[in-house]
Amino acid sequence: MSNENIVPKPDFRSHSGEVIGYINNPVDQCYSVSFMKNDTSYTDLLQLKITYATVLNQGSKLHPDTIHQWLFLNGIRFTEKVDKFKTLIITSKDVIDGKLITDWTQLQQS
Repeated sequence: MSNENIVPKPDFRSHSGEVIGYINNPVDQCYSVSFMKNDTSYTDLLQLKITYATVLNQGSKLHPDTIHQWLFLNGIRFTEKVDKFKTLIITSKDVIDGKLITDWTQLQQS
């Protein structure tokens, strides 16, 4: 049996079950979560990143222990709106008191 078709268990799943999320290894001084369609295609939809500096900023009211869940809960709203794969980066100017204040279309892209 080939390992090519084995998909790892997701870290997160939307209420509908249509979208799954995976915690990525930290890279570029960012925490991140990747979003995929939960169907036979497993199409990549979105990668949402947040900088370490944003999480450590006291005004953001975010915490490293819960940041991946926060990313998933915020990113799930964007997944049905993206028309092609995007990587979005959240920075300190985008978060106040634990709330994303910047519209997803205005977030930095990489």
